[in-house]
Amino acid sequence: MKHEANETISKYNKNLLKDEVKSLNSRVMWMAGGNLCVGGCITWG
Repeated sequence: MKHEANETISKYNKNLLKDEVKSLNSRVMWMAGGNLCVGGCITWG
């Protein structure tokens, strides 16, 4: 039972982290004026 709760919490935390990363990425992208870096940079616009 405890293990299941931990699973749920870690899933929730991962989703929360994804959202954090997404919002951070969009902020960085906005600041970089459309430069997206994912292991290499792609420029658009």
